[in-house]
Amino acid sequence: MLWRSLLHKEYRLLATPAFFVALTASWLALGLYLASGLVEYQAIAPKLAGLENRRGATETLLGSAAQLLQWLMILWTIYFGARSLAGEKLWHTDVLLRGVRGGLPRLLISKTVVLLSALTLLTLPFWLTVAWIARSNLWDGKLLLALLLAQIFVALYAALLSLTISASQKQPLPASLLLALIWLLLWLLPVLTTTPPWLVEILRWLSPFEHLGLLYRGIATMQTLIYIAMHSLLFITLMPLLWTRDTR
Repeated sequence: MLWRSLLHKEYRLLATPAFFVALTASWLALGLYLASGLVEYQAIAPKLAGLENRRGATETLLGSAAQLLQWLMILWTIYFGARSLAGEKLWHTDVLLRGVRGGLPRLLISKTVVLLSALTLLTLPFWLTVAWIARSNLWDGKLLLALLLAQIFVALYAALLSLTISASQKQPLPASLLLALIWLLLWLLPVLTTTPPWLVEILRWLSPFEHLGLLYRGIATMQTLIYIAMHSLLFITLMPLLWTRDTR
């Protein structure tokens, strides 16, 4: 019953007018972008067909749209994810689970599940387009799989990072601003310095955008898998520690 109550509560907290407006606007933006990509693709389709270039077709139609979807996911977590746990502290609803056995892990898991579900819903136009065009076009299977892995990577990383930052703050607005600054820093990491070379390589490895860039080119490396595992473990460890720091 506790699981059902928590999931229902998280759904009710997320399903606000702001959420549905954001979802509609995001779907519209993504749909228009995919439609413009389709028009562009149709102009060069005869040349690609002659070359039997499945990879070129996949990159032309889906590459830029996948990157747009990445930024939409990040923006969603900056607003909806960063406000999640901070809102609990603001309204003092965090006290309701004190003393409940397994209350904190279930709360964090339910918030993560609902946020990931929302991000998955955001990708719906992308994959509907893939399925619709697949009737008359053969995709590059490996690149399409890499794009799927990239979306899973973005959703998982962004959701866990946003909830970790949210757990450290007492109000939603500072949490969103802090998360936006962190994303800006992560984006700038590869260009913060040019010397020494070893530091440049470390900063590039620490930026999720470098790993996403590889996935968008159809390259999945062991380093990326290690990166995902390490940061997921880091966020999962920090989240309850930061949450309980201010609620004891």
